[in-house]
Amino acid sequence: MAMIMANSSVDQTYTTGPEMVAAQAKVIAAGPVAAASKRNLEMSEPPEAVPLKWVIAGQVDRPQFLKGSFAAPIPFSRVEQSMLLPDSASEEPWERDYGDFQPGDEVVLFLTDSGGLLKAVPSGRDQRDLISVVKDIIAIQGHPTPDAAWLAYVERARLDQGRKAALRSVVREGIDWERLGPVMDRVMADQSVDDAVRAYAFGVVVFGLRNGRWKTSQPAVGDVLGRRYESEGHPKLLLQYILNLKVLLAYTMEEPQRNRREPLRARVVLALRRKESSASMLPEVAQQYRSIRAMYPGQI
Repeated sequence: MAMIMANSSVDQTYTTGPEMVAAQAKVIAAGPVAAASKRNLEMSEPPEAVPLKWVIAGQVDRPQFLKGSFAAPIPFSRVEQSMLLPDSASEEPWERDYGDFQPGDEVVLFLTDSGGLLKAVPSGRDQRDLISVVKDIIAIQGHPTPDAAWLAYVERARLDQGRKAALRSVVREGIDWERLGPVMDRVMADQSVDDAVRAYAFGVVVFGLRNGRWKTSQPAVGDVLGRRYESEGHPKLLLQYILNLKVLLAYTMEEPQRNRREPLRARVVLALRRKESSASMLPEVAQQYRSIRAMYPGQI
């Protein structure tokens, strides 16, 4: 039960993103925040008495419309909270990369056709540039062949959130593994790609398998995942990869599909065996090998 709950929480990172709210929104506006104010909702206990939860309110007087249009000014409010509190259920995992409003930030407003606010998310510079990501997303969603456009964007996206949106979307679009596999292999192998994105690519492939994608290509998918695990040397990535392989191994052992998933299981086990001697030099990875042996005696 604990594993099911943990998987459900992790899976949300592969099902939500700015591309989903962008598709839902009828109007998307962006721009500097005017008439900004902050109202504290919750404070810590004295003597510290620091804000724990607050509301940012303001309006966008001269919006840049990324999708649709609406009469300006456009008011908005957004609840933010301290890192001391548990993650808010109303905030999706991708939003946390943009954090709270910072000096100089603009805002991206996702709206209904009547002006109802779906989300207000800050946009800053560099990897916090949500405006650029949303522009790319809207262009792809309006493309005559969005699946091909998403597939190309996996490799050409300039920002990490854009690449993650593409990785989620190529799985969601159901692109066959013959087209998708080489692209995913290159992204996971590319040392110039941020480690967090490479780990995300590995994880979203495992997520896709567990949710019915590429049923007839499972051995080929397992080959790519196994090769990437065996060739990886970065400690943090190795830990992320074996955690995902552990989840995938559990998937292959499920009844009544166990026989059908045997070729995939065999490839996962082979990769784990081949990498064990070098990977187990890392205590955290060695612990995962012990855990797998305890859960699945005789597998490795």
